[in-house]
Amino acid sequence: MDASRSSSHGKFDIFPGDMSGVIADLHHLSCCPRCVLRLCGEKDIEIYRKPIKELEKNIASIVGEATNTENSTVNAPVQTMDNHNGSSQPVCPSCLGLLTLCTDENFLEKCRADVEEEDFQFSKYSLSVSVPLQLLIREHSILLHLRQKHSQLDVFKAVTSEDIFQVKDIFKWIFSQMLAEVLEVAFVPLCPFEVSLSFTHEETDAECGTLIKTDSCKEKGTSRPRKKRKLVKRNAITKPAVTEALSKLSNYETFKREFTKCPLTSPSRAADCSVTCQHSPIYVAGRYNKYSRELSQTPWILEGERKGVTSVEELICEKIKLKVIAKGYNFSSSGREDIDVCTLGKGRPFVVEFTNPHRVKLSSSEMKQLQEDINGSTKIVAVRDLQMINKSEIAKLKEGETEKTKSYSALISIDKAIEPEDLQFLTDVKNLVLKQSTPIRVLHRRPLAVRDKVIHTMSADFINPHHFRLYLCTQAGTYIKEFVHGDFGRTKPNLCTLMNANTDILELDVTAVNLDWPKQIDD
Repeated sequence: MDASRSSSHGKFDIFPGDMSGVIADLHHLSCCPRCVLRLCGEKDIEIYRKPIKELEKNIASIVGEATNTENSTVNAPVQTMDNHNGSSQPVCPSCLGLLTLCTDENFLEKCRADVEEEDFQFSKYSLSVSVPLQLLIREHSILLHLRQKHSQLDVFKAVTSEDIFQVKDIFKWIFSQMLAEVLEVAFVPLCPFEVSLSFTHEETDAECGTLIKTDSCKEKGTSRPRKKRKLVKRNAITKPAVTEALSKLSNYETFKREFTKCPLTSPSRAADCSVTCQHSPIYVAGRYNKYSRELSQTPWILEGERKGVTSVEELICEKIKLKVIAKGYNFSSSGREDIDVCTLGKGRPFVVEFTNPHRVKLSSSEMKQLQEDINGSTKIVAVRDLQMINKSEIAKLKEGETEKTKSYSALISIDKAIEPEDLQFLTDVKNLVLKQSTPIRVLHRRPLAVRDKVIHTMSADFINPHHFRLYLCTQAGTYIKEFVHGDFGRTKPNLCTLMNANTDILELDVTAVNLDWPKQIDD
């Protein structure tokens, strides 16, 4: 590495000219070789990938030359300290050890072991890195120090953290490929499986609080409540808040007064890292039948107390969750039936989103076996056409919520005696438009409104003078119970007005949800 490389060669683009004195100064501050490079404006990422020992050797050579320079004031490097990895190296005051860890074999092995212990199924991965906010403060303090000490380099006066490579980016550039090699998978910037490295540094955590509370960064006092609310929000320790506060500490002497030193010195320990893994959701679709009139579709919680032992959702999803080893799930369906309504025929389409699954690919035979396991575990729910789908396919289910039709079978009681011929006129009713006010029974969870709904066809089978079975094909969202009994006149017209008698519903079954989704697998 040549300390005098100029920008014409694509090196040290920000700080052209002789940088040996700056490099020696950063070395004396115990900055790691990669931070020396970035703080000197190095733009060639391949140089950062070089082994740390090679970079140290080159920098030591430059430091030696600078030390022998007549006007040099460089002192010897600070004494080394043991960090938490057991190595006898000073902790970089700029990156808190991150840019040394990124090529450390022990750290790489730990991350590999942590990922493999999570036991996810994946063929490629992406990497996210979270770094301590105090890195911004420490980098800022070093830049202030360099501008103060090397004022003869005019270019320093305009340099900010935005002009140099950031620790997080360099770490990802280097470490992502190294981890890919030991995991034996491809690194892809965006993919469903993500490894997250979260770095923390308890020893220097207080620096962010100190920055936000400094006199230079405080808002002017005001008694107006509005300003007080803004002050509370601005004092939150976030990246924008830290960046804004640093913009107000652009003077070396001011920073030194607030923090007692500039630059901030090396800590005794390097940053700690936790490794977590996350996989994007997977989606399982199918159709379900419900044969019980005492089973809710989803868990029924009333005033904090659970009603019923189980639900359609749980009977289906719990077994799939165990198979894919997911953290949780979200169940959706094409409409929902009341607890006392059965769903027959080919069933109701549904989809389940499984969050953070460990197993993400199930073969058709595995899905078939899973379907058999669900159906064999209960007599009140059955599933068919169970399959894995892409997220984009869910749109068809959502579209069907308003566009589909549904077929019903209802057992009706009537207070006047009827003959079979009294029911024949129902067959002639086509596309009957209803005005349905929000039913009283659902006003607690749906807004009051009048909605137009259509009954496309009707027919009836006579049972006895006071009972008949009514068959309907209706627009999605039609309230069948309210159509039958009228809901105190809130549905007009209704079966009472059509039959000129009081009618009520004794049983209701959904016989078909007329939506061609998902694709049919079972006969």
